[in-house]
Amino acid sequence: MSILRGGHRALLVLMILTGLAIRVVLLPYSTGSDIPQFYGFTTTFLKYGLNFYQHAFPDSWIIDGWPYPWPYVYPPLPLLMFTVVRLFVFGMNVSVSFNEVNNTVYMVSGPVTTVLSSNYEILYVWVSKSWFVPLKVIFIVFDTLVCYLIYVISGRGCRGLIASTLYFLNPMTIYISSIYGMFDQVMIAFYLISLYLLVRGKWELSGVFAGLALVTKQTVTYPLTLLIVRCLRSIGKVKYFIVGIALPTLVIILPFVANYESFKAFLKLVFTPSEPYITTPIFYSFNGVSSLCTFLYLNEGGDVYLLPIKLWFIPFAVLYGLLVLNCLFRDMDVFEVSFLGYMCWTATYWRVNHQYLVPLIALAVPYVFTRRGKKFLRALTLFLTLYIGLWFFMFPMGWWFKVHIYPNEVNWGLVNLWDTKLSLMIFEDKVYVAYALVLTALQYAILIANLTSATAFKSLVRTLRKKSTLSTPKTHDHVDSKVNT
Repeated sequence: MSILRGGHRALLVLMILTGLAIRVVLLPYSTGSDIPQFYGFTTTFLKYGLNFYQHAFPDSWIIDGWPYPWPYVYPPLPLLMFTVVRLFVFGMNVSVSFNEVNNTVYMVSGPVTTVLSSNYEILYVWVSKSWFVPLKVIFIVFDTLVCYLIYVISGRGCRGLIASTLYFLNPMTIYISSIYGMFDQVMIAFYLISLYLLVRGKWELSGVFAGLALVTKQTVTYPLTLLIVRCLRSIGKVKYFIVGIALPTLVIILPFVANYESFKAFLKLVFTPSEPYITTPIFYSFNGVSSLCTFLYLNEGGDVYLLPIKLWFIPFAVLYGLLVLNCLFRDMDVFEVSFLGYMCWTATYWRVNHQYLVPLIALAVPYVFTRRGKKFLRALTLFLTLYIGLWFFMFPMGWWFKVHIYPNEVNWGLVNLWDTKLSLMIFEDKVYVAYALVLTALQYAILIANLTSATAFKSLVRTLRKKSTLSTPKTHDHVDSKVNT
């Protein structure tokens, strides 16, 4: 037995080293559009301090050297993390210079150069390795932590090895951390730590890490709210979990909110960044309904195609409401609750970006490997995680290896290799609409199958009958994790 365990650990190390090698090879030569924007946000923070959210709108993007007029719509923790990296690498200098050459304006803000036309239309955005490499190193570190957490949560051994491999070597996971660069891995790492501690009865500490996840990215609200509802069954303990969540949330957010016009306005900025509309470009849209409606709107016209996008909250409210009822009256474990709660949002939200799918994979894998029975649902969920990675090979990935890299630093050999050997180079919108429709249909199928399965229905009815006959409902002092530790 010890020999087998040692073999699994050796394979785990080999798998992690393989995943890290792929990421290290890719990270110095590519970056997405958000990373240069993060530098602009740190300039604003260094200038205005805790008044940052008062200036987090695109009105003054030129003044602070933002490459894009995109608002900051995240909680404070990522901003603090980016600022620490900036101070370590570049110091306190927040100056922005403008140089005009042949009716072209070069806006230089530290490692970021934005090339603008004479009327300030964005032509090019270039960012130095000195900025995007340190950030992506952080993302990769958290990516690796998520991988190990999945291994532990899924029961170590063979099951844990397969589970962690499905996450760490998933092409979409590799893309987000080492090619495009986004911090969803940080959020889901905190949340998985919270789940790991929760099933071991460490309620307060579990709540603290859940709070850290919440102040990293607000998308964790959907699984976390459902998790709190699930924990209400342990009425004597859940208060410690909620207090734990409140501690980092209040410590990190309150100083910013105190300098904002109102808490309501702060929540509106962070949780409702834009009104539902068409999702362009379509190859970055991962909601099938929005993608199809956008395609029809652009090709046929007519505001009728905007209606399903604007009413996205109706299917969300119905499905999420049913999940709440199931949490209250069904014996659902914390991994099932978290996966279904997050997927309810990614299946219905009108604008699903590719980075949102990384936490979906990270929550889907423990859902599969900590459960028994329901083989069809587990197989369908595994297929979902593999299907997500297909996009990586469809998209002309060489784009991110040149669009934001200084022209004299582009690795054209890698760009050509990617465009000729590693990518299907699909540009047709219809293909991406079909991909998004299948992706959304898979999520709906898993959700509905969970909610309408015979086991779930019988459990719900049995619990309702029991509660109607008992004057004092029985409470629980533990969380049933159904996980092999």
